[in-house]
Amino acid sequence: MSFKSSNPCPCESGLDYLQCCDNPLIDTLNFHGKVLAEYATQSELTPEVKSALDNFCDEPSLFPVFISFSNNHAQLVKMSPYWFSESTFLDLDRIRGRYALNCTVDWLESQCSTLKRQASPMIFHSAFCGSTLMSRALELIYNCLPMREPVSIGSLLHYRISKDFDLEKEKKYSRLIRNIYARRFEESQIPVIKANDYVNSYLPYLVKYEPDTPILLMYSSLNDFIAGCVKSDERKQWIKDRFELLMTFFLKEDEKLKYQHIDTTGHVELAAAYWSYNLKIFSDITRQSPLTIKTLEFDAMLQNTEAMVEKVAYFFNLEKIQGINPANELRWLMSVHAKEPLYEYTAEKRREELDEALKQVKNELDRAEKIARDLLKDDFPNPTLANNL
Repeated sequence: MSFKSSNPCPCESGLDYLQCCDNPLIDTLNFHGKVLAEYATQSELTPEVKSALDNFCDEPSLFPVFISFSNNHAQLVKMSPYWFSESTFLDLDRIRGRYALNCTVDWLESQCSTLKRQASPMIFHSAFCGSTLMSRALELIYNCLPMREPVSIGSLLHYRISKDFDLEKEKKYSRLIRNIYARRFEESQIPVIKANDYVNSYLPYLVKYEPDTPILLMYSSLNDFIAGCVKSDERKQWIKDRFELLMTFFLKEDEKLKYQHIDTTGHVELAAAYWSYNLKIFSDITRQSPLTIKTLEFDAMLQNTEAMVEKVAYFFNLEKIQGINPANELRWLMSVHAKEPLYEYTAEKRREELDEALKQVKNELDRAEKIARDLLKDDFPNPTLANNL
C-alpha cells in the first residue's frame, strides 16, 4: 500500500501521511538504512512525538530499539499499533517505526518509576520452530500487542556478561525492562513478547526476577532444526555465529569441555550442539517452574493449529477479538510466510524444503543425534519437554 498526502498516516497520529511520517525532516538522517530521523532538540519534534514523550508511561508509543546499560544510552522509536504489527522483528534493521530519539537509561528509569507492574506473557524458542507463526496467530485472533524480538532482553544479557556487571544494578535494569514492556495502548491489549533465540541464556535469570510471568517454550525436533540451519548459506553462517557466541560468552570454562569434540568445520554438529544447549535450558527451567512455563513442539502445533493457539491464548489470559473467525484467520496465515506475509508459503512447502535439506546431510544425522544424546542425557528425546499445554 502506498500513502499519499491525502491518506491518513498509518502511525495513527490522526494526521495525513505528508504531515506526519512523510515529513521532510525524516530524510535528514539515515538510521540503519531506514527512513528514521534523530532529532537533537525538542523544538524540532513533531506534535506527535512531543505527545509520546509526555505520555511515555501511559502507552508504548516510544519503544526502545537499542539499550546499552554500561554506556547509559538508549534509542527510542516512535511506534503505533500499526507499526508493532507491521514489524517482523523489533530490531534496528526491521522495526517499522519512523522517528528515532536518543535518551539515557537514567531518563528511562525516571520515567518508568511510577509504572504499574503487569506481567507480560513471553515466548522463548530454539529457532525455526513456529514462534513467529504463533505470535502472528495470537495477534490475528486475540486482543494482544505483538512485540517480536525486542532488543531489551538481549541488552540485559549483554550487561550480565560485561565487565561492568553489578547484581543490584541488574535487578534494577530487569525491573525497568519489565515496566517498559508492561505499557499498552489499551488496558485489555496484553503485550505478548517473543524473544530472540540468542537470549535463551538469560531465561533462568528472567524467571528468577519474574516468577509469575507466563512463558511458552517452543522448539522443533533435532532433525528439523538441523535442516533449518543448513537450508541456505545465510543459515549456515547463522549457526556458525550462534555457536561462536555459545563458546565465547555463554558457556563457563568447565562447560566448554563438553563441546570440545564438536567439528566446527561443518554445520550439522554445530546445529546439534546449539539445539541441545537450548533444550537443556528449557528442560531445567520447566522442572523448576511447571505452573508458569509451558512447552510446545512445532509439529504438534501444525497438527492441530487452532486448538494449540487457543490453549496458548488461555495460558496467556488473552481475550478473543469480537467477530473474529479463528479458522478463517488461521487458514490465511498458514498459506503465507510468517516472517513475510506477502509471500505464499504452506506447511507442505516447508516440509518439502526441510526434507530436501536433510537429504544433503543424511550421512551426518547419526553423529548429530549422538552429540545431542551425550549433551542432554536423560532429556533426550525430551521427556521433560513433552507438550504440556
